[in-house]
This record gives sequence, C-alpha cells and structure tokens, in this order.
Amino acid sequence: MHTCAGDFSKLDMKHPLIALSLQPALVDGYNLEPLLQKCPSIRRLVIKPARPAALDRVLRLCPELEILGYNARTVPELSEEERKTKPAGLRSLRMPLFKRPFDYANIFPLLYKNKETLEDLQANWIIGTGRIKWGLLRFQHTDFSFRKLRKLNVWFGRGTDDIQQLFWRAIRGCATLSDIDVKGALLFPFVNMAIGLPCLKSLRVEAGKGPNLQERYSDLAPLFNASLERFLEQVQLQDTDAVTDGALTALAAVPTLKEITLINCTTVTEKGLGRFFQALGKHKNLAYLELAFMDCAEDRTIWMLATIPNLRVIKLKQLLNITDYGVLDMAKLIAERKSPLQKLEVRGCPGISQAGFDKVKNDILAHATCALLKSA
Repeated sequence: MHTCAGDFSKLDMKHPLIALSLQPALVDGYNLEPLLQKCPSIRRLVIKPARPAALDRVLRLCPELEILGYNARTVPELSEEERKTKPAGLRSLRMPLFKRPFDYANIFPLLYKNKETLEDLQANWIIGTGRIKWGLLRFQHTDFSFRKLRKLNVWFGRGTDDIQQLFWRAIRGCATLSDIDVKGALLFPFVNMAIGLPCLKSLRVEAGKGPNLQERYSDLAPLFNASLERFLEQVQLQDTDAVTDGALTALAAVPTLKEITLINCTTVTEKGLGRFFQALGKHKNLAYLELAFMDCAEDRTIWMLATIPNLRVIKLKQLLNITDYGVLDMAKLIAERKSPLQKLEVRGCPGISQAGFDKVKNDILAHATCALLKSA
C-alpha cells in the first residue's frame, strides 16, 4: 500500500488495496468514483467528511466491502478470522455525524443489500422520506429483515414515523441483537419491537413521547416486565418522560441488572424513586448507578443507595435537592454495612459543601475514591 496524496492516476486498475481512509485533503467528490473503480477489492472504507450522494458510488463499486465508516469517529478494524468464518457482505456501517439531516431513502439500498450480514449499525440524524416513497419501499421490500444484527445505535429525526415502523419491523425478533442505543424513537412501536428481542443486554433510550394519544399513555414498563427472565444488564434512560414510577418498579424487578443510569427522567416522583432504591436493595449483581438532573432525588431518598449490597460506583450529577445531610447518611450506612463501594463521584450539586464532602472522603469512606466536582 502506498500514498498517492490525491493523485490516484498512480494506481493501477484493480489495485489490491483492501483498506482505505479518505480525508478532505486527499479526495473530493469528483475523483471518488474513479478511485473506487481502480480498487474493487476494498474491504474497509472510511470517508470523512462525506456527502450522502457518495453512498450510491460505494454501493455500486465496492462489492467486497465489510466495514464502512461515513463521517464516523471510530471504525472497527478488519478481521481476517471473521473473513474466513463469516459470509461476504457488509458487517459494520457507521455514519453518525452529518451537519444536515440524512434521508433514510439514501441509506435503505445499502441496508437492504446487506440485511443478512450486517452486525453493527450506527446511523444518526435520519429524517424521513416522502410517504409515497416510503410506501414503495414497504411494498417492494417485504422481505426486509435483519438476521445478524448485534449492535444498533440510531437517532431518528423529524418526519420518521412511517420509516420507524418499517425499521422496527425489520428488527423484530432478531435473535442476535444485544445492544440498543436509540434516540427520538416513537415509544409504542419501539417497545413492541424490543419486547421480542431474546438476547437484549444493553439498552439506552433518549426520547420523549409523541403527540398522539397512544404515545402519550405509553411507557417502558412492558419492556422491563418482558425482561424478567432474560439477560438485560445495562440500562440508560435519558431526557424522556416515558420513565414513570411504574416503569422503575418494573425495571427494579429485572434480576440481571449490573448498571443503571437515569438522566432527566421528568415524570419520576420522589416516592417512586424511593421505592425503586428500596427494591434495588435485593440486587446482588448491580455494581454501577448514576443519577443526573433528577430533581426528584432528595435527602430522604438518596441515603437508600447504601442499601444496595454490591454497589461499586455511585455517580450523582446536577442533583439540586440533595444536601450534605443526605450524602453523610448514605456514607455512614455504607461504612456500617461494609459495602464494597470503590468510587463516589458528586458533580455539580449545589447543596453539597466542600467541608461536608471532605468529612465523607476522609473520615467515613476513606477506603473508596471520592471526588467532588463543581462543574457539570
């Protein structure tokens, strides 16, 4: 492999190049197509920044592509072992960063072509296509279904209601999907899809409810109820009013949980949060808990974190209604129970003083790493 510095005329036809990373100084839209024509054996392609129109060229001219990074910060490396044991086709597609919304119609041909092999999908800033075009996609591709997907990170933008239904239908029942990170999804169809996933281990949801009546009265409780006998280990719920007290009660009943993060869940009440902490006291696997921007967290509930027996990490961020008294009570109970806490981080909580936290750090929890940070 050699560097052409933008002069791709030096490459022979059918050059045996298998990995290629293109930066603005090396290539532009005019010479992308002739470059790909000269390198039909490319298996890993990274393009940044890139325009959506380049996807069509990639689809036509890279038949052996396994990994495609499109404006992505991190892209997996090639694996010769996977090449020997897995069928040919795109396995990883990462295209998260577009300055402008990205039309689902531009990515659909690539998804459909590789529906049998795609394992890792990251696609953010997706907007919907027209209803007529969406209807044609649904009618012409009734067999659109992911079979090998393991990791999904997708951010839906405006006008994607119909597209989401097509997308979730393609994922429903996927026996390999274990990691979901979704933002902007309509709650009702998303929950219906996720209930049927047998191997879900990690779930991150950042989305509010939609305007229609069905969405307004939906929450995540049915999904957590369906996870009682499964393998859900990591849950992050952020910037959503879909997390009710009932949803937290259902979440606390999932016995396999190891990590929980709650960020700005606006409909949770103080009583609901207290019952949640109380129920978590039965968990033997839970090792990480983070609360951020949860105004319902107060001194009367925060001390109950000490009752979770095997908690290793506690992070409290931007909690406006907790004070030194709550943190001191929590720390004393942790020390009394000889809990295996390794790290306590308090960040941006105005009710926590340096003097009060120093007492926790030096006198009560000297065995743990304790940090008080003022910034958010």
